[in-house]
Amino acid sequence: TLRPTVFPSVPRLFNRIHDKIMDQVEQKGGVSKMLFTKAFEAKKYNMNLSPGSLDHGFWDALVFAKIRGRTGLDRCRLMCTGSAPIASHVLAFLRVVFGCPVVE
Repeated sequence: TLRPTVFPSVPRLFNRIHDKIMDQVEQKGGVSKMLFTKAFEAKKYNMNLSPGSLDHGFWDALVFAKIRGRTGLDRCRLMCTGSAPIASHVLAFLRVVFGCPVVE
């Protein structure tokens, strides 16, 4: 399996990654969905407080590390996108879940 450290792609693929992860969260439901939602909101709040911070020790280890591992992007340090604009909610989602800068 490929586990890239730099992941250049088009917005369409990033949208599909976003949709697939959100579908899996919805399918699991219950406690898993609640934990993901809480982790996402807490990390997004922390990122808004200190814009340079992309990691959250507790939520990254508990929730987001599993998602990164399943997608094969656990070693990713930079995501680049081009050729078309990417939706702002997808951009924020990628930064929160994968904990790396996403450059347009």
